[in-house]
Amino acid sequence: MDSVSWLASEAGSLGYSFVAALFSGGLFYGFIGFVLSIILLVFLRRRGYLKRPNLLWRIGVKLQYLFIPVFLTCLFAAFGTARSFQNAVGEWVDASTGQLQSYAASYTPTIEEYARQAAAATDTGGDWIEEQIEGSATVEGEGTWTRWAYEGINRLVIGFVLGQFGLENNAAGLAELGSADNLLALQATTFSGIGSFIKAGFVETFMGPIYTTLMVFFGIASLFSLGEFALFALNRRAAPVVRQGIMSARERVRRE
Repeated sequence: MDSVSWLASEAGSLGYSFVAALFSGGLFYGFIGFVLSIILLVFLRRRGYLKRPNLLWRIGVKLQYLFIPVFLTCLFAAFGTARSFQNAVGEWVDASTGQLQSYAASYTPTIEEYARQAAAATDTGGDWIEEQIEGSATVEGEGTWTRWAYEGINRLVIGFVLGQFGLENNAAGLAELGSADNLLALQATTFSGIGSFIKAGFVETFMGPIYTTLMVFFGIASLFSLGEFALFALNRRAAPVVRQGIMSARERVRRE
């Protein structure tokens, strides 16, 4: 099996790693989140934090009994799935370092061609490198997981090469790579650190945005529960002041 076919096959297997992460890490951590939510509810109930004085507030607090378990279960499951998948990719990279080095070496002629094109192009703005990779992808199935992973690894290989030459990881850096001296030196490039670079790049370009999205989503969702507690605490402090103001106003009206 040639290196391109190997990478396409391995990229497809990573999709199964994601499914495995969902059922292993996702379910496991989701169960932990559910157990912690029950412990939290018991603690809040015993401390009296879930007691409410009237029907309206009681309806709100009853929703907490449903929301908190669902929230913590989904929170732990989501981050557990993401973390398990990241670990699976890291383990795959460690086990495939030799093959990745061979693939990166075989991809060098393609990088040379991109460098020449970038050096000759008049407009390399936007996602020029990504567009070139997508346009020359040898894996069929646009939009499929295999093609997405295949293109992503190619982009990381290009980034690794540019880093080896101290160039910016963009089209401008690729254009600089297109000089005669750099192209000559490219032939002697070694890929001994490609594994560590791919793991770091995978976390930065893929997992980083996922973690950020999850934090924003669950941060906003948590406002439902935290908001109810905050409103109740505010109401409990403000209500006596409001009642006292009303009673004082009535007393003044009677005197007048």
